[in-house]
This record gives sequence, structure tokens and C-alpha cells, in this order.
Amino acid sequence: MWRVGLLALVLVACGDDGTPDDGATDASTDDVADDADDTADEGAGDDAEPTQFGSVSIQSYDAMNSPGTPTRGGSAGASFYTSGETCPVMETIGPCDVVMCSFTSTGPMSAGAITVTGAQRPITLATGGDGTYALFQSTTPLYAGGETITFAAAGAAVPAFEVALTAPREVRITSPAEPAAVLAITRSRDLSLTWTGGTTGRLQVVLYGPGQGATSLFCRFAADAGTGTIPTAALAMLEAGQGAFAMATIALAEVEAGDWLVQASAYTNAVWPDESLVSGGTAIE
Repeated sequence: MWRVGLLALVLVACGDDGTPDDGATDASTDDVADDADDTADEGAGDDAEPTQFGSVSIQSYDAMNSPGTPTRGGSAGASFYTSGETCPVMETIGPCDVVMCSFTSTGPMSAGAITVTGAQRPITLATGGDGTYALFQSTTPLYAGGETITFAAAGAAVPAFEVALTAPREVRITSPAEPAAVLAITRSRDLSLTWTGGTTGRLQVVLYGPGQGATSLFCRFAADAGTGTIPTAALAMLEAGQGAFAMATIALAEVEAGDWLVQASAYTNAVWPDESLVSGGTAIE
């Protein structure tokens, strides 16, 4: 079962602690996800389920802040916390996971130096004495999509691991239309989406409820489908008020390292037809 990583509202994709957040070379995201699930099922009867969770992630974007003003860059990060999942799945409705995130975490742990290869430049994530990892940030995109990105941890309190995934390509959202201010969400009506440009991976749509710790939705669709629907039953789980949203293509992989389950993710921020980033505020009715 996939754990839920966070996707920040503008530029930074996040992992389970709020830092920038499916493994075989030359495989599609869906193939890798299926392989990961099969592996977990095969081992379920032999070993205890992991009780601690971590994440490694990379993100790339190439868009516009406004016509003629590009915003390009990327980030990478990692986190390992003994407090467990930050965004546990309460239930699943259609393509959507209903989650309630806690933004407090305890017990940061180190997996040693983590090298990230396959991107436009090699990246090393180093940990400080407190077990936290500094966020790596770039002012140029880290990948275009289709590259095999590999995360390899040297190991420390968290055992060594290696996991790979295929970087997703950018998609262009054609519906709903780009809002002039905030995106209106009507809970009594399905939210239909259309997009172009998807290949491997999934389109992830995140709808954050009003206020920190509110119920939120993480909905995923095959990126090459070009269309998807968030059903009324899922939207009804959100509270009314001012929320937020973000969309990105995402690739996922999981690997077990001792008692740790580590989720790897790669995000590419979606864009509107005018090339601006798809994120912002919502008015939930």
C-alpha cells in the first residue's frame, strides 16, 4: 500500500515531514508499482511489516510565474522519522485517499549519505548530527522526464538501501480551467479533469482542507489516461472553507530496509495552458 507523500502548493514537492517529496530500470511507473506490491505480498508471511517510515524524493519544474517570466528549478530531500506516518490514509474512495496529516514528527534518524543519480547533475544529501537532511535546491530543472533516477543510502541508524524509478514528464491541465483567483470546489458535484502530455507515472491531484491538520484528498490517475474524475463521495469528505490545491505527475517506488519502509518519489509540477504552475487556493463549498 502506498504511503501518502505531500505536494507543496507552489514549487516544492514534499515528503512525509514536509521536505521535498514505481524500482526497476526501463520499466513504467505502473509496472514498478505492481512489482513493488507483489514483492510486499510475497514477503508478508515471512517477515513482520515495517513499523518505521521514511521518504526520499526529487522534483523538477519548468514553468512560468507570469507571461515571459520563467520559473525553473528542482529540489531533492529525505526524511526518516520514528513517529511513523505523517499522513495516514483514513479510507480510500475511488481514485482518492482520504488523509488527515499531522505536521509534528519525532525521532529524526539518519540513513547516512544519500546519493541521487540519473538527474541532470549528481546530488548528495547529507545529514547533520540531529538526523535531519538539508533540502537540496537547484535553479535549473533536474530532469525532463523518462530518466531513471536512483537513490542509494550508505546506511546508518536506517540500514543501507537502493531504489530507482522513472522520472515523470510534465502534463498540461486543460480542465478545470485556470481560475482567475481561487479554484471553486463544489462538494456536491464530481470534479472532472483533463490533461495532455502524460506518459508514464500518475497525475496526482491534492486537495487540502481548510486549516492545518484538516482532512485532505490525494487522488491519482494514470498519466497517459488524459482524463479523470474525483467523485462527489470523496469531495464530501472535505470541510467547507478556504483550502488549497496542487497537481503534478508523480512516480513512486518502495523498498524495505530492516524495520523501515522507504518511499521514493519523483514529482514534475503540472502546468496550465499558459505554462504557469497548477497550484493555489480553493473555495470549498
